[in-house]
Amino acid sequence: GNFCMDGLVYPDRTPHTGLLEYKNVIRPVRAALVNRETGEIQLTNYRDFTNTEEFLTLSWEIQQDGDTVACGVMDDIKIAPHESGVITLPDAIPTEGDVAVLLQYSAKKNDSVFFEKGHPLGFDQLIVSRGARKEEALRKGFVVAEEDSRAVTVTGDSFRYVFSKTEGVFTSMVKNNVNIMTRPMTWNVWRAPTDNDQFVRKEWEQAGYNEPAIKVYACNAKEEDGVVVIDCKLSLAAVYRRPFLHLDCRFTVDAEGKVRAEINGKRDMERPFLPRFGLRMFLPKSFDTAEYYGYGPYESYCDKHHASSLGHFAQTADDLFEDYVKPQENGSHFGCARVTITDGAGAVTVTSPEDFSFNLSHYTQEEMTEKMHNYELTESPDNVFCFDCKMSGVGSNSCGPRLAKAMQFDDETFTFKFDLTVE
Repeated sequence: GNFCMDGLVYPDRTPHTGLLEYKNVIRPVRAALVNRETGEIQLTNYRDFTNTEEFLTLSWEIQQDGDTVACGVMDDIKIAPHESGVITLPDAIPTEGDVAVLLQYSAKKNDSVFFEKGHPLGFDQLIVSRGARKEEALRKGFVVAEEDSRAVTVTGDSFRYVFSKTEGVFTSMVKNNVNIMTRPMTWNVWRAPTDNDQFVRKEWEQAGYNEPAIKVYACNAKEEDGVVVIDCKLSLAAVYRRPFLHLDCRFTVDAEGKVRAEINGKRDMERPFLPRFGLRMFLPKSFDTAEYYGYGPYESYCDKHHASSLGHFAQTADDLFEDYVKPQENGSHFGCARVTITDGAGAVTVTSPEDFSFNLSHYTQEEMTEKMHNYELTESPDNVFCFDCKMSGVGSNSCGPRLAKAMQFDDETFTFKFDLTVE
């Protein structure tokens, strides 16, 4: 196997994202918000012998909805080793929207052995608030549903979508005479197992998470107040076994082709926790750039995002791919409010009132599950776009404890709401 290659650097000494995580976890200073109204922040010096005034320059930013609204630098902070002190930001912290304070620590002077003046020592991002996300009103107007035994076809002035009654998802989405999907959408619960998934993987495969069969019990459509509503009840199960997941779904399509989804899930709690839950789209290769508001720029998960910060980012599928020598789950981004996949002309946008995760990759989970080495990987003819209600953490179970309960997607019931817009 690859046990001799599980360190914090690749064989060519390129840092893993895990090394970046570790660096920030052991940062020499840590911060906590004391008083939002007065802008007071407590700093703790974790150095054993050195006062912060000797080694620390602090750059601060106040961020609102991912934009910097105030910033400054402090290099005269005096905190003794293993002591705490309070600093006060000179600018007020906003009270509305997504608000965060980013504190970046850098070296005040040269260290002849380890680093030069200005070298980054780590950062804290204090999330003050995640603002409530307003849903845009659905546009009423011309939209028609035609139904037969296998599909619901929804048509508007500029679009034609086909919804499968046997799979419970959209199989075609044509907008402005362009089919945005190269293959039908799929339900998505599997991820390419990480090194830390090696033991639970057997449980996941026994439960059928890697190849679930879909059974739709009921599906009907109606035109209602200028929109089309599709209601669908279905389950996911391994062949010849009882379902591990039941879904009660409503998809609402407005006159401009926006899809509003509400998916209510109920799990069989005798089965292991889910790797993930969401949907997967196959997009043309030209749809290669992700613009998102979430934790970046490095891959981020519920239990692995200390090297990333909440903000606006734009990255290609190549940028998002973390090239592990043993192919496995990689490149997800946690805590997202919005993601747009674009080719510069067209775009697919997902937004949600709750945080979600996404991946954009040249490779399917099935390909990364099957192959043992990165050089064996074969690119998909499409770009693979996954957006997840939730992804389980990546944990430490290869030679450590089982994934912590709080990081498992082990909810008995859950709801995934999102808007999907094609442009």
